[in-house]
Amino acid sequence: MQYTVSQAKACATLALAAMSALLASADKKLPVEKSSNELVEISATLLDKEEIAKEFGSDLGGGVLVMRTTVRPLSEKPVKIDYDDFFLLDTNSGQRSAPYEPSQIAGTGALVVTPNGVRNAGMASNPRGPSWGGIPGTGGRPRQMPGNGAEVGTPTTTTTTDSKVEAEKDTKPNPRLAALKEKILPQKEVTETVTGLLYFQMEGKVKPKDLELSYKSPAGRLLMRFKP
Repeated sequence: MQYTVSQAKACATLALAAMSALLASADKKLPVEKSSNELVEISATLLDKEEIAKEFGSDLGGGVLVMRTTVRPLSEKPVKIDYDDFFLLDTNSGQRSAPYEPSQIAGTGALVVTPNGVRNAGMASNPRGPSWGGIPGTGGRPRQMPGNGAEVGTPTTTTTTDSKVEAEKDTKPNPRLAALKEKILPQKEVTETVTGLLYFQMEGKVKPKDLELSYKSPAGRLLMRFKP
């Protein structure tokens, strides 16, 4: 079958239109720093190191990410704020983290001796995260390192079946802990706009453009990304 020039141009135009529609669909992006449904609007801004230093006197370190988060009810129905309804996803590495409590960032440390070895009772043992892989929002288990750290073939001796806890607590209160508690987004039911900070932790170098914040609202899950 032969096509005239006009017919060929028409076919090319239709093909380009179809390709443009396909690319537009594939390039669909999440809302930036704000998302809403019929019940609630949530907005969040990722603080840089200078802004964190202004809030707390210095960088929190340890891969801690801080987000200024605002929850605004859009109806007369109260909205319950619960940290378990939030998680932060790094789409590049697959890490995800639920919010940390202030005491997990600046609380007193402790060494816990268990049958599987010694672990720190601070951020590294936080069950909230970060975790790796899995399907976001399903609570996939994080990868874990071997417990006792002994070489293969090395005999081990168990002196007791009970875990022993040896706490090494700093007697001086951490002034940063009070600031973290004061500025955190409160967990409560709200009928008016409330703003506060949420603290997350990610390992390695994280780029804002790769981050997605998920919030499970009463009317469904809201997702948003951040400015690069």
